[in-house]
Amino acid sequence: MTLINRQRKTVEIPQDRPLKEKEYQRIKKYAYNTTLWYAQRYPSGKSKLIDRLIRKGYPVDGVMVESEDGEEVNKDVIAEVMQSLQSDNDELMNEHNIAENVINSYLRSGKNVKNAWFKCMQKGVSRTVFDEVVEKYVTQEDINDALDIAGRKILRSSTYKKKEKEFDKRNTFLKSMMTKGFDFSDASQWYEDNKDE
Repeated sequence: MTLINRQRKTVEIPQDRPLKEKEYQRIKKYAYNTTLWYAQRYPSGKSKLIDRLIRKGYPVDGVMVESEDGEEVNKDVIAEVMQSLQSDNDELMNEHNIAENVINSYLRSGKNVKNAWFKCMQKGVSRTVFDEVVEKYVTQEDINDALDIAGRKILRSSTYKKKEKEFDKRNTFLKSMMTKGFDFSDASQWYEDNKDE
């Protein structure tokens, strides 16, 4: 019986018998390697990596494993993989680093930090960690810079430029700024200060 389906990238753990120790170690190694590969390419928090292992077929309640001497023991492959990953690659799943990188990327591209929360959540970052990073690292100057980047992009866009009436230009500008997560009052003030440049 094949335990690892590489085409579907899942595991099929027999429910009618305990695994032999060699089978368990093979499954655990596969889980470790695929999770490490994913985390290196798509930085993710612990909770997202655990969810991914569950979706791949690793049981939440562990598996029964028969040791060399015939004793049956319940082993938690998910917990063991996560513990190994953390001890081998502590920075890999550091939610603070992940949140900081996502937030900086959003600010540099002219989006407000409010919009970064959804992306951080997808990567398994907790709301508490996200809020800590925002409070510790994001300044009003960072937000103003992002507002400026976004505002200038919109003023240069063909959608904005083809509007003839001031009312239409302003509406186009403000709607676009709202989708980027900026407050109406901040966007409106920026527009008044920079629309004629």
